[in-house]
Amino acid sequence: MPPVSEPLPDTAADGDATELAPVLIIDDNPAKLMALVAALEGVAVDLVTTTSGVAALPHLRTWDFAVVLLKINMPILDGFATARLIRSQQRSAQLRILFITAEWLTDDAQSQGYGLGVVDYLGSPVWPEFLRTKVAIFANLYCQRLRCQQQACELSRKNAEIARHNAALQENEKLLGDILRQARMARFTWEIPSGHWTCEAELGVLLGIDARVAHTSADWADRLPPDDRARVMASLRPDTLGAGQGIDQEFRICNPEQGTEHWVHLRGKLAYDGQPQPQRLFGSLQDIGAHKRAEDLMRQENAPTAKVRAYTEEARLLVLELMGNLVAFYRKACLVPPGGVGGNDVTD
Repeated sequence: MPPVSEPLPDTAADGDATELAPVLIIDDNPAKLMALVAALEGVAVDLVTTTSGVAALPHLRTWDFAVVLLKINMPILDGFATARLIRSQQRSAQLRILFITAEWLTDDAQSQGYGLGVVDYLGSPVWPEFLRTKVAIFANLYCQRLRCQQQACELSRKNAEIARHNAALQENEKLLGDILRQARMARFTWEIPSGHWTCEAELGVLLGIDARVAHTSADWADRLPPDDRARVMASLRPDTLGAGQGIDQEFRICNPEQGTEHWVHLRGKLAYDGQPQPQRLFGSLQDIGAHKRAEDLMRQENAPTAKVRAYTEEARLLVLELMGNLVAFYRKACLVPPGGVGGNDVTD
């Protein structure tokens, strides 16, 4: 695998995953540098090579590396000074470092390296299999970390999208609530097997009940006038509901606390939840009292017209009957020619 001399593009910044983990090698000896590259042949990594810590700075500023292989004994900036330089950069402050040295290090020197973030020491010449295993471990850790970051970004994006949808749903729910209030309509949910039902606050006001708690079928039946009770409760029986897809009824309902009676329109759809019989009824109850009062007024206004029409029709029939009787009388008296009066038969 040939060494890379130019800085790699910063794909980590825009969240694009790479299949190969980037690895930085810093060694002032070109021959040893090439030997390290050859030893890592076949390992799934992108190699970036430099001959000094100063030359490595552009790469450290533009790329997140999985690990850096750093030679200790170098002129100008040795491995320890280069490690400090790496740690001083915000982007590479947590970069894992593998020191490579042909010299024996004292315990104090090793402790100094560990204090700079060095994770291990490799003797030179490096055993290739050992080097490949070490680098592969850090490459796998890098790829896992990158995938976790991408999943976290995706999760954050989805959470933001969910938050936007929830905000839109809340706005739509508020708008729907305003529309329902203007239409004097409220929703309820009826648990069919248990007979318990819950409703919105507006329906609680209409029925004179506490909408914050569940109620039973008896609470519903108690608010129906005797004339409507049998019909409405029969339509709400589980066996009756199971025969159709919903309910659509108009009836009266009483508010015993206020002593009032309201005409309401009940509409509902069934939910089976995978069961053969319906499990829930999602419905709405609309106060149609104003509509019913308008119908009564229209009937009252149209009543005189209807009476006039009835009287007119009755008079017309009486006249026809009288004319028929007169024609029959004159015919019998032979006073009317066969063609009738004026040549026409009045009864025709």
